Amino acid sequence: MRRRPSCCATPRPDARVLRSPRLSSFADRVIAWQRTHGRHTLPWQNTRDPYRVWLSEIMLQQTQV
Repeated sequence: MRRRPSCCATPRPDARVLRSPRLSSFADRVIAWQRTHGRHTLPWQNTRDPYRVWLSEIMLQQTQV
């Protein structure tokens, strides 16, 4: 009998789980919390300049916000 590679041993998440009302409700609560309590003055949140967004990604890897 042929064995499957270990990379395939773990089942992938079922699409029904990803669309579940419970997960959706959790995501909605996290987004609502961020809108109320999150930091809204970070410079990269108000720009669509690709260079500034890329630079912020690099900086965030190096330091805590």
